[in-house]
Amino acid sequence: MQQYITPYTPKQNSVFEHKNRTLVESTHNMFQFANLPNSFVGEVVATTCYLQNVSRISIMDEKTLYEACHWIGSKPNLQHLWIFGCLAYEHVLKEL
Repeated sequence: MQQYITPYTPKQNSVFEHKNRTLVESTHNMFQFANLPNSFVGEVVATTCYLQNVSRISIMDEKTLYEACHWIGSKPNLQHLWIFGCLAYEHVLKEL
């Protein structure tokens, strides 16, 4: 069933508001955990959003948003994930 809302009134869209609040709270918690400077806010928000999209959701029969929204329907590969805030180094080639 399609529902219409008044433009520029996000409070009418409770699903969006809940998702946005969850994203903001998760981002805040990740910042506190990793002790990062504010210059990393974009990376933290992107990481938080990604993690929420690959997390299982009980109301979707334990599927992830990734599985539900992609044509493939397979589970996402999570082997590339590390603990958020872990020590990392950037490798710069000698030519650069």
